[in-house]
Amino acid sequence: MSQLSPSPASSPLTPLTFLQLSHVNIKNLISMMCDFLNFTLWKTVIIPFFESHGVLSYIDGSSLCPPPFVSVTGTSVAPNPAYFDWKRIDAVVLSWIQATVSLDVLRALPQPGVSFTSREAWVKIDAIFSSQNQSQGDSTHF
Repeated sequence: MSQLSPSPASSPLTPLTFLQLSHVNIKNLISMMCDFLNFTLWKTVIIPFFESHGVLSYIDGSSLCPPPFVSVTGTSVAPNPAYFDWKRIDAVVLSWIQATVSLDVLRALPQPGVSFTSREAWVKIDAIFSSQNQSQGDSTHF
């Protein structure tokens, strides 16, 4: 099996890494769909998947989106390539989340036309299940 996370020498992520990540069919690797009965189990499976692909930082909030523009000189700005790379990787992570949740969970996320990140989707899903667990008195949430 090929290694998809960047080696220390190739960090930060490059377009080649994006290509590798974008070709991962998560449904071939994780057949479980997150629903209202198995959130904790799904989370136990998906977090190591994200970590092994070098993208856990996108959902845990430690990878922040760079600014879309950078200062070139004192008065002019240019598009920031790091911004576009980050957005593309984030879109892959978001698609992995969306591909592994049930339709009921997917409906709770922002609908088409609303821009949101993988982190925002993760926080929303976690909030849904945290409130569900609290209302049911479930002590298994961690």
